[in-house]
Amino acid sequence: MRCDFIEITKCRNLTSVRLRGCDWVTADFLLSLVRYNRNLRRLVLADCYQISDEAVESMFEFLTTLTDLSLEKTAITDKSLLAMIEHGVTAIEYLDLRYCHGITDYGLMLLRPLRSMKKLWILGCRSITERGLASFRERTDIDLPQRPICAIRPLSLQSNLIMGAMRVTECTCSHRAVAADLRACRSTDGQEYLGPEASC
Repeated sequence: MRCDFIEITKCRNLTSVRLRGCDWVTADFLLSLVRYNRNLRRLVLADCYQISDEAVESMFEFLTTLTDLSLEKTAITDKSLLAMIEHGVTAIEYLDLRYCHGITDYGLMLLRPLRSMKKLWILGCRSITERGLASFRERTDIDLPQRPICAIRPLSLQSNLIMGAMRVTECTCSHRAVAADLRACRSTDGQEYLGPEASC
């Protein structure tokens, strides 16, 4: 149900707000919300398609105590993560960036020093490469559920092959691969098709 803009901006003591799928949420609305609720700890903006860097950068000027933030399927880029660091939003424990195609290896590098982070979701971030993920290998305290393997051509894997929602033009399967997830793949080359009996 759509919240009334005037009514919600009257709130002054919110600590948790979920706006998942509210495609009417704009930068102006978000700014009005956070300006008067600076103690927000949890904010879900997943599937809010109008949310971009401009909105998020302005938001971080007011929210420095966030611990749980979901930006899944928004139009943000590395600029939003840079703004988060520059504004001292360093208490983040849970950060959901799934399917944020503007997040790259540079964005991951910016997050690496955040010692409070416990879990980071980056499935479907097709601009992140294996090289970018390598920067997190030393951070055993961070849980990276469903790590993406993307933007690598040719694609060579050592443990799991995850190709859902990605465009892969070449693939070389390591002999140590244990799974190939080809859901939502629209086409395959008949000569290289991995049939149900095939294995790496």
